Amino acid sequence: MFRRLSTPLILIFAACAFGQRDNSQDLSNMSIEDLMKIKVTSASKKTQPLDSAPVAISVITQDDIHRSGARTIVEALRLIPGVEIGRYTQNYYAVTARGFNNPNFDGSNGNKLLVLIDGRSIYMPYTSTVYWEIEDLPLEDIDRIEVIRGPGGSLYGANAVNGVINIITKNAKQTTGGLLVTSAGTLEKDRMLAQYGWSAGDHAAFRIYGKHGNDNSSLNLDGSSAGDTKVLNESGFRGDIDVPNKGSFMMQGAYHTFGIREDVQAPLLTDPFFQNFSNKDTITTKDAVAKWTTAEKGGGQTSIQAYYDFLNYPYTNASATSSTWDFDVQRQLPTLKKQSVIIGAGYRYMINDSQPGITQTLDPLTRHDSIFSLFGQDEIAVNNKDRLTLGMKLEHNTFTGYEWQPSVRYLHKVDESHTAWGSISRAVRTPSQTELADMLVTSVGAPANPGDNPTAHMSFGNPNLKSEHLLAYELGYRLHTTDAFSLDLATYFDQYSDLIYSVGGTPFTGPEFGTTVTVDPTLLKNGETGNVYGGELEARWKLRDRTMVTSGFSATRQSRFSQGTTLLTPKYQGFVRISKDFPSNVKADAMVYWYDSIPEIAQKSYTKLDLHFSWRPKGGNTEFSLGAQDLLSARSVQFSSSLAIPRSAYLQLTSHF
Repeated sequence: MFRRLSTPLILIFAACAFGQRDNSQDLSNMSIEDLMKIKVTSASKKTQPLDSAPVAISVITQDDIHRSGARTIVEALRLIPGVEIGRYTQNYYAVTARGFNNPNFDGSNGNKLLVLIDGRSIYMPYTSTVYWEIEDLPLEDIDRIEVIRGPGGSLYGANAVNGVINIITKNAKQTTGGLLVTSAGTLEKDRMLAQYGWSAGDHAAFRIYGKHGNDNSSLNLDGSSAGDTKVLNESGFRGDIDVPNKGSFMMQGAYHTFGIREDVQAPLLTDPFFQNFSNKDTITTKDAVAKWTTAEKGGGQTSIQAYYDFLNYPYTNASATSSTWDFDVQRQLPTLKKQSVIIGAGYRYMINDSQPGITQTLDPLTRHDSIFSLFGQDEIAVNNKDRLTLGMKLEHNTFTGYEWQPSVRYLHKVDESHTAWGSISRAVRTPSQTELADMLVTSVGAPANPGDNPTAHMSFGNPNLKSEHLLAYELGYRLHTTDAFSLDLATYFDQYSDLIYSVGGTPFTGPEFGTTVTVDPTLLKNGETGNVYGGELEARWKLRDRTMVTSGFSATRQSRFSQGTTLLTPKYQGFVRISKDFPSNVKADAMVYWYDSIPEIAQKSYTKLDLHFSWRPKGGNTEFSLGAQDLLSARSVQFSSSLAIPRSAYLQLTSHF
C-alpha cells in the first residue's frame, strides 16, 4: 500500500510550502438556530430561511461535505434522510428518494429524481436517470446542496417526482487565491486539484481549475480485482460580475473526460450466444451556463439563464451523444402587502444521436425533442403566522404533449421555535427515449435441436407510452429549542398511477439484427398503480463540549401495486454522525449508516462506518486530513451486485495560497 502512495505523498508534502490564505467559510461553530435559518432557494425559487419552507428540505453545507470525508457528491447525499443510495460497483450508484430504485429499461437506476447543478439539469431524458459516475466537480467549490424530498413539479416541471437535488457552487468572489488539493488512497488511488481565483476590480471575480484522478477497482466476491478502474480529467471556470445599480452576471463552463474500464458480458445471436468484452469507455461532457440577474426596489427580481450541455457516452453494446440547449426566464414581482408572486417561462431543445450495437438499437436512431413551459407561484400571507402557497407548471413536450403540475402548500408558524406545514402536489414523469424506442436483446438461448433458431429474449420500447403520474400528500413539523436541539419531521402518502411496467408478449420468429431468431418479447405499457407512504426524521444536538450529533431515520412502505411493482428500497434506514472539535485545530467525525435489507434482490442489511480526521496548524492555511470508508468489512455488497466495495482509506493535503 505505502509503495502505491509514495508518489502522491511526495506531492502532498511538497505543497505545504504554499499555505497562505483560506477563503472558505467554517460553519461548524454555527448555532442550531443559525442552521435552521440558512438561506435556501430551491423550495420556492426565491431566497428564504430553511425553517420557513413548506417542503421537506435539507441542506448539506460545505462544512458538512468536508467533515464527512465524502469523496463524491453522491456519497455526501448519505447525510440526507429519505435519500436511498445503493452503490453496486466502484463507479456506479443507484440513487433515489422515497422509493423506486428499480432498474430502468437500459439497466440504470432511479428515474424519479431531478438533479440540478447551478440550474443546469443533469437528468438525462435519454434514459431517465442521472449518470452519477460522471457527475464529478471540485467538492471544495460547492457552497451547499439543497435536497427536496417529495414532488417539485410545480416549479421544476416533469421528472421532479420524488425529489429535487440542487447543487449550488460558490460565487467566484468566495474562491480568490490559489487552492491545491492532493490526495492518495487505496480505492481512490490519487487525486489532484489545482485552482486559482482572482478579482478584477471591485465588481468582478473569476476562477479556473484543473483536476486529475485515478481510481482502483471494485472487488469480486472472492476478493480479487474486478478491473473496473477509472481515470478522470476535468477543467472548468466560473466568473461573477456585478454591474452597480443594474444587476449581476454569472458564467461558467466545464470540460470533463472519464475513462472507465469494465469487463462486460453482452448477448450474441450466434454461437456461443454471448461475448465477454474488456474495454475502456471514454466519456466526454461539456457544459456552459450564463445567467443575468437584476434586483429592483420593493423586492422585485428578474433572472435570465441559458445553458448548453453535451454528453458523449460510448458503451459496450451501443453508444449515444446528447446535446441540450435550455433557456429560462423568471420574474419575481415586487412584494405586495400580503403576496409574493413569481412567474416564469422556459424552452429546452434536445438532440439525441444513437449508434446501434450488436444487439441493441433505437428506432429512430436520432431524435429531436423540445419542451416549452410556463409556471406561476403565489405566496399569500393569510395572517402573521400562516402562509398559503399556490403553484402551477404547464409544459408541452414532444413525448406526451401537455402536462400540468399544480401544488397547494400551507405553513403555520406556531411560535419562533415550532412550525407545521402540509401540501398536496401533482407530478409527472415523461417516458425516456429508450422506453419509447429501444430494441434490446437481454439474453439468448441456444437452439434446442439442430436446425432450430436460437431464442432471443428481447425488450421493446413502446412509442405510445404516456406519462407516469403522482398525487402526493405531505405533512411536516419543525422545532428548535434554544441553540441546542432541532428536529425536522416529514411524512407522506403518495398515490401513483399510469406507471410503466413490463409484460410478456407473444413469441414470434423473424430477423433481428441480421439473424433469424425466435423472439420471446417483453413489452412496456402504462397501467401500474399503487401507494407509497412513510416518513423522515432529522435531528441535531449541539453539546457543550464542542460536539455536534446529527442523526436521520426514514421509513418507506408500499401497498396495492396492481402489477407487482417493488420499490427496491430499504424499508428502514438511518445514520448518526458525531462531529467533535479538539484543541489545536483538530477535528474528528464519525459517520455510521445503516440500511435495511431488500429481499426482492437478495440484498442483506448492512452497516457502513466512515471516519474523518483533519488538522490545520495554527495560523496556517494548510490542512492535513485522513479518511476511511466502509471500515466494518474488508468488502461489502451494497446493492445486490456480483461486485463488492472494498474497505478504503486516503490521505489528503489542502493548501490555500
